[in-house]
Parts: sequence; C-alpha cells; structure tokens
Amino acid sequence: MNLMFVVPIFNDWVSFRRLVVEIDRALDGSGHRASILAVDDGSSLPMDGLSWPPGSLPQVAGVEVAALACNLGHQKAIAVGLTLASKREGFDAVVVMDGDGEDDPNDLPRLLDALERDGAPIVMAHRAKRSEGPVFKVFYRLYKFAFRVLTGVSLSFGNYCALRPAAARRLAFMPNLWNSLPATCLRSKLPMAAMPTVRGRRYAGEPKMNFIGLILHGLQAITVFADTVFVRLSLASILVAALAVVAVVVVRFVSFDWVVPGWASNMVGFLALALLTVLSGLLGTSLLTLQERSNMPMIPSLHAEVYVQDIHGLYP
Repeated sequence: MNLMFVVPIFNDWVSFRRLVVEIDRALDGSGHRASILAVDDGSSLPMDGLSWPPGSLPQVAGVEVAALACNLGHQKAIAVGLTLASKREGFDAVVVMDGDGEDDPNDLPRLLDALERDGAPIVMAHRAKRSEGPVFKVFYRLYKFAFRVLTGVSLSFGNYCALRPAAARRLAFMPNLWNSLPATCLRSKLPMAAMPTVRGRRYAGEPKMNFIGLILHGLQAITVFADTVFVRLSLASILVAALAVVAVVVVRFVSFDWVVPGWASNMVGFLALALLTVLSGLLGTSLLTLQERSNMPMIPSLHAEVYVQDIHGLYP
C-alpha cells in the first residue's frame, strides 16, 4: 500500500528524525511505501543541526513538514494533518501516530495487516499493557469508567491508528475532530477494529504532558459526546430528584423513632430543592447544547488550512 503518515510535532525534532528511520525499518520487506507529513504545531525550537535524510530510506517516498501559524495543541494539529492527508490522491491508507516513539513503529505491519484483513475502515492501536506508574494507571481506570458512564461507549485507545482514505475524509468533516481523534472515530459510527499494542519508549527528552494537561485531554474527549453527557446527567438528576421527593413524603407522613421532628423534613426539603435547581440547570444546558448542533461550526476540511503557513519538503 501507499501510506500517508500524519505525525504531530512540538519541538521533538530529534525524536521525529529517528521515527522516520524506524518507520522505514518497520516497513522493510512489506511492500508498503510511506510518505510522511509532520505537522509542526508552532514549535519554538528549530531543526538546526539535524541532517536530512538520516541515512538511506528505501521505504520512504518523502518527508514533508506543514508549519502551523501558532501552537494549536496536539489534537488540533492532528485534525489539520488528517485534513491535509485526506485531500491528497494516490494513497491507500492514512496512519496517525505521535512523533516521540511511544507509538511503536514495530507495530505497523500488524496494524496494516488488520486494516486489510478485517475490512473495517479504521483500525485503532489499543494499548493492552501500559508502562506508566501505578498512580497514572489508577486515574486512567477511573477516567475510562467515567467516560463509559457519561457517554455510554468505551474509549480504550489513543491516536495511533490506520484509516482508509474515505474514513479520513469523513472524519475531516466532523467538527469534533478538533477536540479528539479517538472520540470522533467512535462518534463517526464507522466500523472499527482494535489491535493490541504495548507502549513504546520515548526516543529523546521528557514527556511534555503534565497532570493538568492529561485532565484537559480527557475532558476534550468527553466533549465530543457533550449532548449525550448532558442528557444522561439530566436523566440521572430526574431520578435522584424523584427519590428525594419520595424521601420527603416518607419523612412527612411516616413516623420513625430516630427522626428528629422538623429537622429531618427540612433537610430533605432543602435537598430536593437543590436537586431540582441542578436539574433545571442541566436541562437548560442540554437544550443549549442541542441547539448548538444546528449552528455551522468550524469544519476541519473547510477551515484547517487557514492555520498552515507553509509546507516544505525534507526528503528527498
């Protein structure tokens, strides 16, 4: 297959240079050819001192860098890159992966085999085994549980994926792509397959994502299902409010030895009032969220290229 790689980069030029070599090595003997598009997300560090090409690259047809006008953030850089890739002809698949080495290029043959074998237009790399510390793993499991409860679907994969060109074009017309590629894949209703992988090691430097950044990253994925989340929260509030009303009636008309007259019924009444207030707010927010769906948002396929200052080649 002729492959188009989309790789978001922010200052990780040393890692990206090695990634290109590892992609070439991983595709050796597979018959696949790779064209690599790095999306420079407003990097503050230049590529000075890095020679191109980094040796012989028989499987790599070309390497380009799309320089963005400013730092948009990881997910928006992916949205721009996927939009640019979706508009190019002559490619059989688009591969999205991070540029630091944690998305292991050695998994590419299996990822591409799954794309050809399973027939699904999207194959996501699911990290079956994580290498982070125990604290991260605990919070990650809590996040997965919260995501499942709030949205009704499970999210167990990141950005590393292979897509058919038609799937890439479809995603590029979904405004949610600005917030999260994995969640937008789920929202697209396209058939998906998952392939288990193990997280690779960074080639150079330290991770740039801090704890606050991870929380924001998770919330961005949840916003893709904002309408569903608000409806679920509203239904939950209705249920809790109904239970509070029942509790008020029970405390008012049924005598219990352990209930202090007046105090208990007042507390339950205040609780019911607070829940009804929250319910009203959630219902109002739900209606506003649903109304936003009728407005014309910024669509990556139509607006992404506004942020591209320049596209220049590094190789050949």
